[in-house]
Amino acid sequence: MTPDFTKIPNDFLEILMSKEVNHSEARILLYVARKTYGLQKDSDRISLSQFQKILGLSRPTITEALLRLVKSGLLVKKQGQKRVPNSWSINEKYNTPTDKPTDAKIINPFIFDVSEDDTTTDESTDESTALRDLKNLLQQNLRGVVI
Repeated sequence: MTPDFTKIPNDFLEILMSKEVNHSEARILLYVARKTYGLQKDSDRISLSQFQKILGLSRPTITEALLRLVKSGLLVKKQGQKRVPNSWSINEKYNTPTDKPTDAKIINPFIFDVSEDDTTTDESTDESTALRDLKNLLQQNLRGVVI
C-alpha cells in the first residue's frame, strides 16, 4: 500500500481541536476535507447516504450537524437537484471567533480598563496607579488576551 496524504491547513486543524465543533461536526468536516483537499478539488458532491455509510452516524445527526456547520460558516453548501447530491466545500475564508480585532476588549470582572483619563484628581492617583499596575500584571500573565 502506497501512503497517501491529505494536506490540511493548520487553521482548519485548530478549528477541529477547538470546542467550536462537536464530535459529529468534526467528523463531517474531516470527511469533506478528505473528499476535497485530498482529491485536489474545491468541492465534492456528497449524499447523506455517503455521510451515513462512511461516518456511521444517523441521518438526523448528519442533517443537524451539516445545518450547524453551514450556519456557522465553516461549510459551504451548493444545493443539488432531485437526484444529484449537494456539493460541499470547506469555507477557506472562515474567521474563527478566537480571531480578535486589535482594538478588542475582553469583558471580565477580573480585568479593569484603566485609561489615562482616569487620573483627573489627586485623590484617585494612588487608586489609578494600583489599577494600572494590576492591568499591566494581568497583561503580562495573560499573553494573547487583549485587554
